Formats: sequence, C-alpha cells, structure tokens
Amino acid sequence: MTRILVVEKEQAVGTALVRHGAVVDTTPDAGRAVTLASSGDYRVAVLNLPVLGRDGLDLLGAMVAAHTRLQVIVLAGMSDAQTKVSFLDLGAADYLTKPVSLPELLARIRRLAGPDEDRDLRAGPVTLDLERRAVHVGGEPIPLTGREFRLLRHLMLQHDEACSRMELLAEVWGYSFDPGTNVVDVCIRRLRAKIGADRIETIRSVGYAFQSCLEDVPQEAASG
Repeated sequence: MTRILVVEKEQAVGTALVRHGAVVDTTPDAGRAVTLASSGDYRVAVLNLPVLGRDGLDLLGAMVAAHTRLQVIVLAGMSDAQTKVSFLDLGAADYLTKPVSLPELLARIRRLAGPDEDRDLRAGPVTLDLERRAVHVGGEPIPLTGREFRLLRHLMLQHDEACSRMELLAEVWGYSFDPGTNVVDVCIRRLRAKIGADRIETIRSVGYAFQSCLEDVPQEAASG
C-alpha cells in the first residue's frame, strides 16, 4: 500500500492502519502537516479532525494548496450534508463521519491510491503515468488538476463502458448523494478542452464514456 500521511491529535487511526500493514507517517501538528503535504511523498492523507490550533477547513485548504495531487480523506464527527459539501468543495477527496469503520477507511485509501500504481494507462495517444500522476497526449505533457486527473483515470479504467454522473460523483468527488450541481459536466468540459473533445463521449441519459480506441488522424492524411 502507498505511504499515508495521518494528521491527528492522538495516534489512534495511524496505529490502527499500521496494524493492518499500512505505511504511515503521523503528525499532530498542523504546520508540520502542511510541510509534509508539500513534499510530494504522499498520495493519500487522512485528516482526523479536530486538530489542535487550526480550523479543519483552513488546514484542509492549506494541505491541498501545498500539493494539488494529494488525496485527503477527512474524518469528522459532523454528519450534516452542508459540512460534507464544504469540505468536498474545498478539495477533500473523501469525507467519512466518525466513528469510522477501519475496513471502510482502508478501502477508501486503496481506491484513492489507485490500482497498479507502477504502470501506465494508455489509450491511443493518451498516456496516464499513475506513479507520477502525469498525463501526455501524443507525447505532449498536459497539465491537469487533481480532480481532472482522477476523473480521466476513472473513465479510462472503465474500458469504454459508460459511467453515470452519480458514479463519477462518488468515485471522483467522494459524494454519497447528489448535490444538485453540474460539477461533473463542468469538469468534463475542462477535460475535453485539454485532451480533445471527441475522446469523452456523452451517453444520453446515462453519463460519459472514454473512447479508448480513438486514434489521432495524421496531419498528412487529414489534409489529403
């Protein structure tokens, strides 16, 4: 399993994860958490709230800003939808209400860390480097946000199968409910603008599918 950063006052979650074979670095200090987040050594962080001396939303924002590829799972005692939306909108990859089931937390960590992290995903000219979290189209690097990368990765992993908006909300945004917004469609539009509009197909009344068999047409053929 990937190395995990755990931010918490006590070491309860970190210790439990270690007992289940996880590689964990734990800190109770908010400033240290931001420094570690900025190092790029972690793909997943668990933010177990409350943390002494800093507001949870403020700390989450600082960690996400320090390294946009970091996937932060927030553990908190508040279960109302508005609180969850606030954390998810600020950049949390997932939100779990305490008390948390350890097997569920481990499953969420595995999902965010991604499968087979030592290999690439390739479809035509599109390549996702899962280790470095980089994207290339036709050999050219394409800058993506963390959310755009997760969205593209999920679509490519489905092998041309359609993904519903609710599935994407759950897998990419961490929502277990429909927030009633068009965040999926907005992110799809941004992604199409970066990798090519025809690579993500809209499936009417269902959602979206990545076209893995689509190849770029050589310029000479296109002009001939």
